[in-house]
Amino acid sequence: AVVSTQSTGAVLLTEEPDIGFTAKIVQYLNWLLMTSPALAPLRSTLKSRCKKQSSKTGSEGEVRNVFRTLYNTWCHDPVSTIALCMIAHCYQQASDVIHALGSFEMTEIVLSELDKLVQLLESPVFSALRLELVQPNTNPELYRSLAGILMLLPQSEAFTLLRNR
Repeated sequence: AVVSTQSTGAVLLTEEPDIGFTAKIVQYLNWLLMTSPALAPLRSTLKSRCKKQSSKTGSEGEVRNVFRTLYNTWCHDPVSTIALCMIAHCYQQASDVIHALGSFEMTEIVLSELDKLVQLLESPVFSALRLELVQPNTNPELYRSLAGILMLLPQSEAFTLLRNR
């Protein structure tokens, strides 16, 4: 039920003509997705997304559809898109978004969102991601993504936190 409601809301947002409004709503929904205990089942669904990419049938196809639906909406806010890709273990996609973001001027708002993302990466929601850092050869895209975030951030507390990780 949570997955269906979230997906329906995401589809409706893609049709919203006010892009600034949509970006703010996506930021809010992303924060809820990443922090709300009630959305843990949806996070679990997303975490299985990249592990089941090869199949498009049954529940695995539904997982792909949920990710794709959310991704299309989350693209209204690049940092939220990065967080979605990270939670879904789609590190190559996250890296691509980060590198595309690097070609734009970094505003205070984007830097603030990146700062929040780094803080979020230290939360229990991303413990599996942090454990993947123990095996650098297994997920080089994860390292590229984190290094990309590091290069976008000015030297600050978030920069130091991520660099030390």
